[in-house]
Amino acid sequence: MAQNNDFIFNNNTALEDYELFIDGLLESNNRIFLFGFSHIRGPNPATPRYAVFLDHKGNFETRAVVAVASNHRKLSGIRGRGVRGRFLSRRGEAAQPPELDSMFKVAELAKPTTYKLPFSGQYGDLVRLSMDREELILNKYTLIDAFQVIYIAETERNVNRLAESALKVLQMVSEPMRNARMKRALVDCFDGVGRVPKEIIARQNKWGSSCKKLHLILVDDSGLTNKQRAENLALIAEWTLIKASRD
Repeated sequence: MAQNNDFIFNNNTALEDYELFIDGLLESNNRIFLFGFSHIRGPNPATPRYAVFLDHKGNFETRAVVAVASNHRKLSGIRGRGVRGRFLSRRGEAAQPPELDSMFKVAELAKPTTYKLPFSGQYGDLVRLSMDREELILNKYTLIDAFQVIYIAETERNVNRLAESALKVLQMVSEPMRNARMKRALVDCFDGVGRVPKEIIARQNKWGSSCKKLHLILVDDSGLTNKQRAENLALIAEWTLIKASRD
């Protein structure tokens, strides 16, 4: 089994739509972090969103999230407290997270020279999750073993940037992906017709002396139907279980 893998993915729909994905991760004894990013219709990046932290026992914690506009010169993070509880039956009694009771304060955490992020765009960047310190840190030199990063293209104009940046990241991956279906999914993401990328998954990479593994999932499900979202997440769940069995 993989040890202590954290998964972060975009959640624009009800949590029921991600039941298969959650089930797969629960079976592989992983923690899950669901980040809800609403689409931004204006220039203000501080639109509140919610995040759900779910462990393999079904316990959850919600937090309020504000998006941080990154321009490779401002490395920012968010911190705060939210609501703790437990999901009821995964078959639908109480799938929605509770009301949030807090907002995060955006704070600058690192100097511009710390690390030039491999992603370009306005609303997402490389992040490291630290539950004990209750913050998200954008910092190359404090990465922990086995973590997840996410990049979301919030607007159509960022899709091409996302694709270009993701391809650069994939070129840095040390271990090639062995899942043929996932390779086909990657090709679908960059078919040149301007579609919003569905999912991009990279396997292992060594990034800095303190980071032994990098597992990457990039998800933007805007414009997709619930059925398409379910198919995408089923594919990710399948890959997750295959990876966990090999680690």
